[in-house]
Amino acid sequence: MYYIYAYLRLDGTPYYIGKGRGKRAYKPHIRKRSRRIGLPSPDRIKILDYFEKEEDAFNEEMRLIKHYGRKDKGNGILRNLTWGGEGGSQYLTEEEAREAKSKTDKRYKELNKEKISEYGRRYRELNKEKGHEYAKKYNELNKEKKREQNRKWREENKERKAEYRRANKEKTSEYNKKYRELNKEKISEYNKKWREENIEKRREYDKKYRESNKE
Repeated sequence: MYYIYAYLRLDGTPYYIGKGRGKRAYKPHIRKRSRRIGLPSPDRIKILDYFEKEEDAFNEEMRLIKHYGRKDKGNGILRNLTWGGEGGSQYLTEEEAREAKSKTDKRYKELNKEKISEYGRRYRELNKEKGHEYAKKYNELNKEKKREQNRKWREENKERKAEYRRANKEKTSEYNKKYRELNKEKISEYNKKWREENIEKRREYDKKYRESNKE
């Protein structure tokens, strides 16, 4: 046999609604979510109804909590920290659950910025080979997508790139020189392949160049 019980204030209004069996209503709440719920004197513990089926008890518990409302949600008088029902689901809707999770994740990240940053740095150092392999595999599977993203970024950041180059001429020149030295074969192979695939484009370019430099 299951029952629904209420803890009452001195004025007779309920401040907590629960579902139980046996002596559940008369025992202190030790669950984490219910830690703030104080146990009143026996004369302020009221058994509201009895049920043969636990499902019916859950339904009545949820109905009463919704009816009286929750103080933590700003819509009622109960100190319940969940909407009741099987598992004590804390959220009435999926949207509410997603919103709460998002806020919790954001708060955790704000409070643990240095810890998260340090963990990420250590993970990358310990998994360099794994990271390179994953990046290589990802790039191979997403060549077209990455090219499109890079093209779009270059178009949207032309001025930004030009400004950076003007402000960092020596640094950029040194970087390019070092890159060319370290990647001679790769650059040579790329240029050769480009010339083979763009013969018509090259001829058109050469023609325009000769026309503009006749003098």
